[in-house]
Amino acid sequence: MALGNIKLRATSANVTTQINGITAISSSQVTNAPLTHEQLDLNFLELANSIVNLSSAEGITLANQTTTDLTEGTNLYYTDARVDSRVANIAVSNIGANAVNDTHIDFGTGANQVSTADIPEETNLYYTDTRVDNRIGQASINDLADVVATSPSNGDILKYVTANSRFELSADTNTTDISANTINQLSDVDTTGVTTNSILKYNGTNWVIGTTDLSGSDTDNLLEGSTNLYYTDARVDARVANTEVSNIAIDAVGNTHLDFANISVTSFADIGNYVTTTMTANLDANTYSILNAGNVEAVAFNANADTSSQVSTFTRDQDSAGTTVRTLNIRAQSSVDMTDGYGGSVGFKIKDDTAEEDIGSISIARDGADNTGKFILTLVDTGTFNEVLTVKSDGLTAFTGAVQLASMTTTQRDAISSPTAGMMIYNTTVNKHQGYNGTTWNDFY
Repeated sequence: MALGNIKLRATSANVTTQINGITAISSSQVTNAPLTHEQLDLNFLELANSIVNLSSAEGITLANQTTTDLTEGTNLYYTDARVDSRVANIAVSNIGANAVNDTHIDFGTGANQVSTADIPEETNLYYTDTRVDNRIGQASINDLADVVATSPSNGDILKYVTANSRFELSADTNTTDISANTINQLSDVDTTGVTTNSILKYNGTNWVIGTTDLSGSDTDNLLEGSTNLYYTDARVDARVANTEVSNIAIDAVGNTHLDFANISVTSFADIGNYVTTTMTANLDANTYSILNAGNVEAVAFNANADTSSQVSTFTRDQDSAGTTVRTLNIRAQSSVDMTDGYGGSVGFKIKDDTAEEDIGSISIARDGADNTGKFILTLVDTGTFNEVLTVKSDGLTAFTGAVQLASMTTTQRDAISSPTAGMMIYNTTVNKHQGYNGTTWNDFY
């Protein structure tokens, strides 16, 4: 209520003084005269406007009232829900540094947990490697839980006592002095015959005297090893008996010391580079072979063992001045002039594995008339010879199967270094045959 507008009557000085002590009422509001009707009406009006939510039985004072009788204003009523919500929103950072008792801190396991880094160091010191190292350095062996080494004496040792499960002091009884002993006292050493510069060598059982001084020794004093064998006539004779002519280095034999008219030769390994005389000995082509006769003047041999009418020769070309030219000519001819027919030929037969099965041949043969020939490539399929390529003297080429040109992409074609006119390929990028005219690659279709 608004007490500043109410008129009060006091009939004694004591009452006036008590009323005047109320800070909300001024002395001008107190009178000892009876109140007029207008003053009473005003008082009732003020009381009607000021007293709210008070029962008529409780009077106009608040001494006997509770928060239950008052409407909630800015001062909110207490509720458990309000307190719980407020506490849940309180962050550790909002708590004063000295506002929480040490025993009330929760050291949880979350990301913001409290660690020793957040706590000042006091009598319980932080762990550091340096502190531990210093502590260990100042420790005594007696500080170890399984060691008893009280009052040690000079020369004592620690021995483990199983009964006590610990190491204890004990006198060292292993004090044998071996300074006066000699190596001869060892059971596996024999120094018989020892001299200056002698050494000990193990013979598989014992250590015996050896020496590194061989000045007074010879091969009789050495055991034969597994690689450097002793010389014996029997060993040399056996070695020579197993040596073939092909195993003898040509450089080791003088040019004038070989008589090929009276020697049986099964192979010539580069022998033409060292022989300058004409070889007239006939060789059976079915049995013998000549791998290289680059400098041989002439070698004649029978093409077949039972036919003397077929003659083949190896010759060395010479220029007009008689100077030798490094060219090997192989000639196959008939001893009789033939006007037609197959005539002479030079062929190379290709065989495989130990069974010497034919797999093909390459030959140059007479082409049915004088001064004409053809090149023939023959391959064998299950024992049957098939001419797969023939090139005649006029350049005509015949294949028994389809001809496949080199296949490549456009990128691979363009990577050909310095292509020449007339080259042909099959381009897999555009799936067409192409030819080079000396400037560009062109499609055939």
